[in-house]
Amino acid sequence: PVMKVSQGEVAALLLAQKSLEQFRGTTFERPLAAAFRKLSSSLGGEMEVAWHDLEQALSVRRSGTGLADMEIFDALAKAVMDGAEVQFAYHKLAGDKSELRTVQPYHLGCIEDQWYLFAHDASRGAVRTFALPRVRDVERTGVKFRRPKNFSLAKILEGSFAVFEGGKARKVRIRFTGVAGRLVGERVWHASQKISADRRGLILEMNVGLSPDLRQWILGWGEEAEVLEPSDLRADLAAAAKAVARVYRGVGKD
Repeated sequence: PVMKVSQGEVAALLLAQKSLEQFRGTTFERPLAAAFRKLSSSLGGEMEVAWHDLEQALSVRRSGTGLADMEIFDALAKAVMDGAEVQFAYHKLAGDKSELRTVQPYHLGCIEDQWYLFAHDASRGAVRTFALPRVRDVERTGVKFRRPKNFSLAKILEGSFAVFEGGKARKVRIRFTGVAGRLVGERVWHASQKISADRRGLILEMNVGLSPDLRQWILGWGEEAEVLEPSDLRADLAAAAKAVARVYRGVGKD
């Protein structure tokens, strides 16, 4: 039967389809393509014209998209669904070389346009996070497992700003001024955030762990972001700002 849908619903469907382009070449491409063919074919001739109009009017654009290898993604996705233990070479962010890791893959998540594997690492005795661009040579060990019923990605990332674990969540307050204040106020950065204002600018308050991605995010706003608390994060950012200044020492001098 022909579905009765609104223009807004079709627009939402189109945006979802464009967002799923990252699955091209993976296990999920064929079933997703089939699902969208069925949905679009049932809209009827009149809505097909509107669909074309929407193609010209709406788009999804990203920057800094992760460079995950589709074969790696495919192998890990199948292992997650099959409950199959795997081993692979992994290059840690601060490591000098790759090391062999044997894990039970629980979940694949796309966070800020980067794919991550959340898996139980028996040698570490805990769930660890692996960025797919740093994974190589995935092989199954032949061991089967069952994902624990109490596994919760939301709980794992509860105190994280993005994907890095930052320890126990703490109250973080940052003042944003100028253009940064307006831009920060237009988006939701964390589920715990509270926004207020003082005479100098916008105050963003969050309960998050002091993770590397939080520090990099704050530094990215330059002089228009000032950490008010906690004091140790303020000190870390001050030291980082001095280090950046040393890199550019002498720039602009004759």
